[in-house]
Amino acid sequence: MRNKAQVFSSFWLKIFALVTMTLSHIGTFLSLYKIGGDWASVLLIIGRIAFPLYVFMLAEGLHKTHDRWNYILRLAIIWAAIFLVEMVFSFANPDMMAKVSAQAFTDLLCYALFITLLESKGGLKYLSILPAGYVVLSYVADVMENYEALDGTYVVYWTSSFPLWARAGYSLFGFALFLGFYYTLPLVKKIVATESKKRELNLGDDFEKTPTFQSLLNLVSCTALVLVTVIFWALSYLWPAGDTIFWLNPQSYCLLAGLIIFCYNGKLGYHAKWFTYANYLYYPVHIALLALIFFLSLGQF
Repeated sequence: MRNKAQVFSSFWLKIFALVTMTLSHIGTFLSLYKIGGDWASVLLIIGRIAFPLYVFMLAEGLHKTHDRWNYILRLAIIWAAIFLVEMVFSFANPDMMAKVSAQAFTDLLCYALFITLLESKGGLKYLSILPAGYVVLSYVADVMENYEALDGTYVVYWTSSFPLWARAGYSLFGFALFLGFYYTLPLVKKIVATESKKRELNLGDDFEKTPTFQSLLNLVSCTALVLVTVIFWALSYLWPAGDTIFWLNPQSYCLLAGLIIFCYNGKLGYHAKWFTYANYLYYPVHIALLALIFFLSLGQF
């Protein structure tokens, strides 16, 4: 039954991610201009699906790419393009840079750098502490500001030099989610190898290309998504200041992404060159278009 559910290729995961991200940013602009009411909240909730899908595809991409540094270069270029677009519009509306920023791509870039450096040979692996440290520093800055916001007694000075738009926006939650997705493949391989040896089965390398193996990957990936989300969701109640994702935020709806991941078939699907380039360019272009649409509609940024 699980095998029959595998109806979505990587192409469709990208489409789901693009659509839900766009809806999220429409909701962000609506809330930024204080219009839309409950519709803005609904769009933001739907948009919570996007980030887990992007993290999942990043983990998949790092496993399958033949040149990780080229992969990271493409991420860095798109991050820079997003940053440039948003910097231009932020001069007209400073709040835009804080609310509609390149934070998510800052997270993805940090994750890709971390795992690539960590798995490098020689002393290069020790540099993995830099992207990991950046994520932790972003978390610490958010926590300190949360303390100040909650009780008003803790005055923060240095975080003003580390603005919100420059931080890894999904903090430790996103990092833990990425690690869960990334290490799903070696974990499932180890489980399959152990069970095969225990039962004296010779499944061979071809087994990893079967729907059954993909079902195991999907199941473990969904489990990682649920565990990480529940842990951080619980943290928001047990230690409000220590949580920077779920505090007054509908982030728990990101669990809906698990329904899409569960139906992933591990195949590339449609992958024409134009779509690959469009996929990279979409983020900065749609942010620019949304900003212009709202400006033309409302007469102000």
